[in-house]
Amino acid sequence: MHAAYKSSTDPSRFVQTKKLMNWVYATYKPVTLKKGAQFAQSDTVSVPYGKQKTTTVAVGKNTTVWLAQNQSTARLKGKAHLKASVTEKKGLKAPLAAGTQVGTLNLKTDGQSFSFLNGGDTLNVPIQINHSLKRANWFVRTWRDIAGIF
Repeated sequence: MHAAYKSSTDPSRFVQTKKLMNWVYATYKPVTLKKGAQFAQSDTVSVPYGKQKTTTVAVGKNTTVWLAQNQSTARLKGKAHLKASVTEKKGLKAPLAAGTQVGTLNLKTDGQSFSFLNGGDTLNVPIQINHSLKRANWFVRTWRDIAGIF
C-alpha cells in the first residue's frame, strides 16, 4: 500500500490500513442473510413426483455478504444448484423433510457476480427447503409421465 516503512516503530502501515478500512466501511455494508430467508428473484425448483410440482428454496445457514451502500437484498438473485443425492428427473426427489439441505444457491447482485481475492466470482450459499415435500400417488405420477409425452 506504499507505506513508508522505516522501522518497527514506524506507524505508517497502520495509517494506510486505517485509510483502507475507512474506505471499505464507507463504500460497503455487511448484510446478514438469515437462515430460512427466501429470495423473490430466485429460481423455483421442480418436484416432478411431488404433490406440489414446484417449491422454493431458502438460505440454509446465516451468511453475511458485503453489498455496496446503494444495494439491498431485494436486488439479490440466485440460481439453485441441487445435490445429486436429492434429485430425480432434473428436480427434487420427494419425499423430503423440512429443513433438508438440497444444494447451494449461486448469488449475484444487479446481474453482476461478487468478486473475491482468490479470483472467484460466485457466492455459494447452502440452501434448504422450509416445508416438507410429499410424494404424489402412483396415479398422479403416471398421469404426469403420460402427459409429458404429448
